[in-house]
Amino acid sequence: MNNKEFLINEIKKIGIELNDLQVEQFLKYYELLVDWNSFMNLTGITEFEEVVIKHFVDSLSLVKAMDLKKNLSLIDIGTGAGFPGLPLKIAFPNLKITLLDSLNKRIKFLDEVISQLG
Repeated sequence: MNNKEFLINEIKKIGIELNDLQVEQFLKYYELLVDWNSFMNLTGITEFEEVVIKHFVDSLSLVKAMDLKKNLSLIDIGTGAGFPGLPLKIAFPNLKITLLDSLNKRIKFLDEVISQLG
């Protein structure tokens, strides 16, 4: 199973179906995370399968507690590398999400991710 299939299958397990754009956004997010992590400590988890399960799926598991298809506003305080805010925004683009972190270096990373993912 390739990375794309693994991502789709793991996220499908929690009841979320991704379109092609969303899949590409998650894959690009992973690439940027690993790239920036090489010179900035963003996460200790960098293997693709672990990032999918421990960062992406964990972030999206909020879907089990809330109806994320509604137009909600959320704030991710202490977002770090963007978890859970960015995965939620990718999977549920209708959400209005504010990312908040105290370190400018992480904000620069998040700005780059947001810029590249559109």
